[in-house]
Amino acid sequence: MEPSPDTTGAIVVAAGAGRRMGGVPKALLHFDGEPLVVRALRTVRAVCGDGPGAVACIPGRTAEFGEAAGEEGRGVRFVNG
Repeated sequence: MEPSPDTTGAIVVAAGAGRRMGGVPKALLHFDGEPLVVRALRTVRAVCGDGPGAVACIPGRTAEFGEAAGEEGRGVRFVNG
């Protein structure tokens, strides 16, 4: 069966603290001018339609992830991972 918005869901696991990356959470690092979490959400949204149901974040930093996600984070729950 091919993936479709009706049959596919996702959880983006973004709880890496980035200790080896200078202490910046990996999902918040910028690549080509935007946070990696935005790129992940956009990719999942392309497959799942409305995007993932949740993003598992570093505990205590859900607001920071939601802010970094911007418009791509609409309708997504950011939860402690």
